Amino acid sequence: MPLALTPSSRSMSAQILADLLPSLRGLGLLAQDAHWRVLGPMFGELHTLFGDLYAFVSGTYADAVAERIAQLQAPIPRSVVRSEHDLPTDGAKLCAELERAIMSASSRAYEAMNRLERVDPVFLARLQDLQAQLEKYAWQISAHIS
Repeated sequence: MPLALTPSSRSMSAQILADLLPSLRGLGLLAQDAHWRVLGPMFGELHTLFGDLYAFVSGTYADAVAERIAQLQAPIPRSVVRSEHDLPTDGAKLCAELERAIMSASSRAYEAMNRLERVDPVFLARLQDLQAQLEKYAWQISAHIS
């Protein structure tokens, strides 16, 4: 348990992160779906990029958030923000879908960072680093949108 955080700060940080986690989990699933569905002339590059994005969002970013919630001794939410419409197979269209999803998750991440500033500065720094990596993926994906 983070020793320097007050019980109130632990509770607030856990709730802030619990609000963020479902959108990260949803983004990870969307990236995985895109990885499986992509077809066309950019298949090789996009298949790898989407797979890397999935591994980062699900295995690193969302995992770090969930582990911090657990470290704060709070329940980890099981919900997922997920798009219910069918994804295209065209690489550029998949990139556009992923770009929108990254922007949505990023908006929630920035809101979380603003709220964490006063209650959990240590994890705020970690969240900023993770968000910077996600924004690099967004930049790479946006290069494929026509």
